[in-house]
Amino acid sequence: MSDGAPDDGWAPVLSPFLAPLVSAGLLDEGQVSRLAGHAAGFPAMSVHKLFFEFELQRDTGALALAGYGHGFRPPALAALLDEQAPFVSSELGRQIIAALRTDPFDPSGQRSRRSQDGEPEWIEYDVDDGTIAALPGLFFALPAKLRRLHTMAQIEELLEELAARTPALRETDETASAQTLAGFLRELGRAEFDHGNPLRAYRVGLSENRAPGWLRLLVGGLRSESLDSLAERAVEGPYLAQVSRRNAALFSGDERSKLTASIDLVHGQLRAIDLEGPYLFHLRDWTRRAELGAEFCARLAADGIIAPTLADRLAPLIVVEPPRSPVSGRRALLLVNHFKFGVAGRHHGRVKLYFELLIWRAEGPGPRGWS
Repeated sequence: MSDGAPDDGWAPVLSPFLAPLVSAGLLDEGQVSRLAGHAAGFPAMSVHKLFFEFELQRDTGALALAGYGHGFRPPALAALLDEQAPFVSSELGRQIIAALRTDPFDPSGQRSRRSQDGEPEWIEYDVDDGTIAALPGLFFALPAKLRRLHTMAQIEELLEELAARTPALRETDETASAQTLAGFLRELGRAEFDHGNPLRAYRVGLSENRAPGWLRLLVGGLRSESLDSLAERAVEGPYLAQVSRRNAALFSGDERSKLTASIDLVHGQLRAIDLEGPYLFHLRDWTRRAELGAEFCARLAADGIIAPTLADRLAPLIVVEPPRSPVSGRRALLLVNHFKFGVAGRHHGRVKLYFELLIWRAEGPGPRGWS
C-alpha cells in the first residue's frame, strides 16, 4: 500500500512500469499518458500502490480500462492530507477531503487517517471511454467492531449502525425481504452460521459518479454454496452458480477458497451481486501465484468466458517486474490481484480484472519475499 512520507513526483516513471499492459494490448499510449497526467497530481510516497480495473467487452471480447485509483494506509493518508502539505490545497486534495467527509461513520473525514487495523482506504476514479471521472469514489473500511460476523446479534448491530448512518438503508424491519440489505444479510447469516461459517463485512463504497442513492457493501468469507438459494430471490434474473464453483476450486480445501460478495444497492434495494475471487494477493510464493493465476485464466478460456488468445496474453502478467527506471531510482511490481464476476442482477455476466502496481524506491525493501 502507499506508505511513508510524500516523495518527489513520480508520474514520468509510470509509463515504463505500465509497458507490459501496453505490450499485451490492454492499454494504449494515449491511455497511459492520461493516467500519468492524472497521477501526477498525487505526490509519490516511499512505497506507492495503484490499481487498474478492466472490464471484458461482451461484443469484442477485449478488456477495456474501467477505473484506476490509489490505496493509502491511514498513516500515509494522514501525511498526504496534512494541513501543511501542498496537496490539500490542490483540486485533487480538496475533492478527496470532501469525499472523506461522506464517511457514514465519521462526517469529519478524520477516521480514515487513524488506525483501521491496517486496512487501507481506496480512492477510485471511474474511467469511461478513456475519460477519467472528475470526482473520486471512496471505499471505506468498516469500524473493526462491525467487521467480524459470527452471530445474528452481530448482524443486527451492523444493520442498526448502517441504518442510523445511511439514509438509504433505514429499512431494518424484521419482515424485510431478501431484496433489501436487512433481509439479505439476515438470511445469509442464518444459513452461514448454521454451517459454522463466520462472515466479514469489511468495506462500504460510496460514489457520486454512480446512481443517486447508490451504495456497495463487501461481505467476505462466503462458501461456494452460500448464495445458491438466496441470490435469485434477492435480485431479478438467474444466478451464475458456476462462477463460485470455478473460483473456489482453484484453492480447493484452503481458506483462500472463500469468496467475497460485492452487493450493490440503490435506495436500499439490491440491484446487483458480484463475486470477487480468486484472491491471489494472499500468496507470497510468487512462483505459485503465477502458476495459479495462469491456470485460472486457462479455466476461463476453457469455459468460454474469455478467448484463449486473451488467456495467453494474461498469463505472463500474473506476476511481472517491469524494467527498472534508471532515472527515477524506483522499482515496481505489476500483479493480477483478482477477478470480479457479475453473478446476479444488472451486472449479470459481467467480468472485471484488477491489476495492482506497487512502486518502491530501489534502495528500500520491496514486497515480502521479492528480491
